[in-house]
Amino acid sequence: MTHVLDLFKRSWKSYKYRFLPWLAFNLPQQVKNQSAEFLKADEAYIKELFELFQVFTKPKLELLFRDNAKRWNHFSELNKVNNNVLLEQFGFKVGVQTSNISGMNGLGVFVTEGYIRQGQLVALCADGINIDGNNRGLSRMVYKSLYGRERWGHTPICDVSWLDRRFRPVNPLNIGQIVNNGDQTLYPSNVMYHELNIHPEEVDPRLRIFLPNIHYESTCGVRAKQIRLVPLIATKEINVGDELYSSYFSTVSSR
Repeated sequence: MTHVLDLFKRSWKSYKYRFLPWLAFNLPQQVKNQSAEFLKADEAYIKELFELFQVFTKPKLELLFRDNAKRWNHFSELNKVNNNVLLEQFGFKVGVQTSNISGMNGLGVFVTEGYIRQGQLVALCADGINIDGNNRGLSRMVYKSLYGRERWGHTPICDVSWLDRRFRPVNPLNIGQIVNNGDQTLYPSNVMYHELNIHPEEVDPRLRIFLPNIHYESTCGVRAKQIRLVPLIATKEINVGDELYSSYFSTVSSR
């Protein structure tokens, strides 16, 4: 009985941050204002991101619409190639490993090479379809449906490789949904969420294939006026071997 209770406590510690009634009750009481003078202008983040996409290797078009092992292996190979590009352009690599958080028995995101500077964009969260940004269940099914529906010519306008359960997306930044909420005593947060809005006409639509989200509209014929991105931004220097920890209870003060 004690073992079952301990297991429940560990599971609840992780799950409660996804349980809306708990969040609604606790968020107003626990939220803290986080100074963010180190943030760049939104336009600077968007420019850096799409300049990075320009030097990423794109997946082969003929494999984008075949949901088979060959496609997923191709995505995994490009993850290695583009992680090297990320190291050259941004100065770091990131990957998914077993989390340091005691009792989680889950996964986390780590700096595997180089280091991350304060104020640097470190990952993208895949939650743009307003479900839960998960690579399983209903979220996975809806995202795949939208991926198949939305096109720029014959090219998809979002990334599907982040759904790979081996967590090896073509764009190595597309693992933000794996970042754990840190315990502020033992595992203090080192990244924060920062929403960006992109006007579609301002970016090359062919580069949207590296974005992990797509706007969902239930009304036929309606298209998004903006692309909403939720990147994670480093609040301090993060070195090789360190795990990324976010905080669900932080808001960003204006500069």
